[in-house]
Amino acid sequence: AGGGGLAPGTGGGGFAAVAAAVSGGDLRKAITLLQSAARLFGSDVITGKDITSVAGAVEEADVLKIIDLCQKNKYDDAMRVADAVLKDGFPALQLVSQLAEAIVADDGVSDSQKADIALRCAQADKALVDGADEALQLGAVVSVACLALGTR
Repeated sequence: AGGGGLAPGTGGGGFAAVAAAVSGGDLRKAITLLQSAARLFGSDVITGKDITSVAGAVEEADVLKIIDLCQKNKYDDAMRVADAVLKDGFPALQLVSQLAEAIVADDGVSDSQKADIALRCAQADKALVDGADEALQLGAVVSVACLALGTR
């Protein structure tokens, strides 16, 4: 019987899929994430959730929940999820980036909807880098997403 190893994870995929996603396809970064997770968690099994945690990425479930709520045009509920993510210590820039990536990858979203949301994400990115308030910028992105996706 084998000792430790890597097992399918939680939160949207196994360790390999999650490592590939959060590393952006960079094999060196993926290996570093795996090594860091092994050292940090010290367990025999590394999950996708461990990789996400080490990478500092927002849980995919939270990102998808925000998008789902925007599609239902439920701005207040989407902002509650977004605020919870901020309170968990994630930077707004990380959430904006992951929201943009998830929306661009969604085949059910039209090109014009993607463009509207991507433009607002880019504006928020610039504003955040310049020191703008995270909650306000995130609120603006979620608002545009609700307007664009709510018309599906």
